[in-house]
Amino acid sequence: MDKEIGDALNRQVIDELDSFYLYLQMAAWFDENHLPGFASWLRRQAHEEVAHAQTIFNYLIGRGATVSLGQVTARQYSFATVREVMDQILLRGKFVASGINALLDKAGAAGDDQTTALLTWLAAVQLQEEAVMVDMLERVKSLAHDGGDRLFEMDKELAVRKFEAPAPLRHPASSRIMVG
Repeated sequence: MDKEIGDALNRQVIDELDSFYLYLQMAAWFDENHLPGFASWLRRQAHEEVAHAQTIFNYLIGRGATVSLGQVTARQYSFATVREVMDQILLRGKFVASGINALLDKAGAAGDDQTTALLTWLAAVQLQEEAVMVDMLERVKSLAHDGGDRLFEMDKELAVRKFEAPAPLRHPASSRIMVG
């Protein structure tokens, strides 16, 4: 694997883990504001980010690349409204997607078909997550006109959603399953 691509994949692992921390902080905010369904949903989103990081980590190992994880940045976050949190979730999703897309361009330019396959899958997962985030943000925006009852209905709906780990990704160069 090209060193530049390996380094960029290592940075992507950190971006995924940064998202994990952000989503946990947001989950805590929702818990503090008596919205356990939103909190539960964000805990599941956080676990998905760890699954993405693990998938990339396992891929690096499977390719014999050097794994050199940097430091996750400790940040303090504060939020004032549900809408603000949802806006930040969407911004974070777009940031992560831009990193994946940049990596996809690098892998394509380098002719690295295996990394391209991994990143194509990850980009599709990210696109799906972003669509959910946009839908949720639009629903939260509509709540501004309808009062708190619909917010609590949405909270109850989110409480029953289950975490689904990403489908295993078969390493193209071997029969090993790269679990996300």
